[in-house]
Amino acid sequence: MSEFSNWKKSNLLQGLSEANLKLLATALNEERYQDGDYIIRDGEEGKRLFIIESGSVEILKQGISLAKKGVSEHFGVMALLDDSKRSADVRAIGELVVMSTTIDQIKNNSTADIYVNIVGNHLKEIQEKLRKMNQSNVEEIKEKLNVITEAVESIRTKISSDLHDDVGTILAGIAMQSELLSLSLGDQQKSEMQEMSLMSRDAMERMRDIVWSMDSNKDKYENLLDKMRDYALNKLEKSKFNYQFEVDGVAGSDNILPEVRKNIYLIFKEALTNIFKHSNGDLVVIKLTKNEKGLLLIVFDNGTKTDIAKSEGMGLSNMKMRADELGGSFEVIRNDGFEIRVLV
Repeated sequence: MSEFSNWKKSNLLQGLSEANLKLLATALNEERYQDGDYIIRDGEEGKRLFIIESGSVEILKQGISLAKKGVSEHFGVMALLDDSKRSADVRAIGELVVMSTTIDQIKNNSTADIYVNIVGNHLKEIQEKLRKMNQSNVEEIKEKLNVITEAVESIRTKISSDLHDDVGTILAGIAMQSELLSLSLGDQQKSEMQEMSLMSRDAMERMRDIVWSMDSNKDKYENLLDKMRDYALNKLEKSKFNYQFEVDGVAGSDNILPEVRKNIYLIFKEALTNIFKHSNGDLVVIKLTKNEKGLLLIVFDNGTKTDIAKSEGMGLSNMKMRADELGGSFEVIRNDGFEIRVLV
C-alpha cells in the first residue's frame, strides 16, 4: 500500500499523527472497480467505510444522481456509528480505487483514539454542512413557502366566495319559494312548506359558517371576536338572558390558525344553542382569554337544571370532539350554574 497516499488527505483523518496513519493503514483494504460498478447498493447492510484513492463515484437514489465524490473524499461513514442499512447507491465513474475498512478492523488494528478522532471529524463535517445552509437558502425556502401559502389562501377565498354566491343563492331561493307556496296551501301542506323553509334557512346559516371558516381574509382574532359577538347579540339580546362578553390577552390583529378559529367558534355556538334551548337561568357569561397556557374559552350560565336532555348531551359530545381535534381539553363544571371550558 506504500504507493497510495491520497487517502491520508481525507478530512476524516485530520489531526492523526504519522504514526497513527501508519497504524490505521493496517486496517485498510484496497478495492478496485470499473466504470459503472456498484460499490454500495441502497438497502444493503452498512458495514464498510470507503476513502477514494483515485477516480470518482456518483451517489444515486432511485436512479437519480444526488452528488459526486472524488479523490480523498469518503462515503459510507455511517458504518462507523451503526450498521443500519444503506440509504443510497454508490456507483464508480471510470476506473476507481478505494480504501475500505470496518469498525471492527479499526478497533482491532489501531487504538481507540484513532476511532474517536475519525468520528469527531465526521461530526465536524456535519456541523459545517449545517452552517452552509446560509441565509440566502433560508430566504429562498421562505419565498417558496410564501408562494404556496398565498396560493392556498387564494383557493380558500375562491371556494368560500363560490359557495356564498352559488349555494347561498339556491338556499335563499328555496326558503323564499317555500314561504310563498305555503300561503296558498292547506294546513298540512302549509306546515310541510314552512318546515322546508326553516330547514333551508338553517342550511343557509351553516353554509355561512363554512364560508366564514374557509375565508383566508378572516384569519385574525378580531374576525373570530366579531363573529362571536354578532351571534351572541342575535341569539340572546331579545331573549330572557342578560349576557356579558369578556376578552383578556387577545390581540385582535394577531393571526389565528383557521382550524382553531373554526372550532372555537362552533364550540361557542353549540354552547349558546344548548343554553338557549335548555337553561332555566337568566345570565350568560362568555370569556375568551389568551395567556401562556393557550387560548381559553369559557361559556357559563346560571341555570339550576341538573338533568341533561339527550340533545344537549349530543351537543357536549360534539364540543369535546372539536376540542380533541385541536389537541385541547374540554371540561364541564357544575357550580352555581353550568360552565364549559375549552383550552387549546
